[in-house]
Amino acid sequence: MNDRRLWFFLVAAMACALLIPAAPADLRWVPKMLAVVYVVLAALVALELVGRRGEDEAEANGGGDSRA
Repeated sequence: MNDRRLWFFLVAAMACALLIPAAPADLRWVPKMLAVVYVVLAALVALELVGRRGEDEAEANGGGDSRA
């Protein structure tokens, strides 16, 4: 899994998590929520990569559909 989007979302989530202590007490929900959103996006990209890998294996085995 060497997709730039995956690594970007993971690094962005880590940066947001590191900013939580620096945020004012009444605004700490902002970096927390952003970190969660970035983790969710990273998970969705990972699922896309796994699904795409399955399609590539099916085409390699001759099982790909002929849709254009």
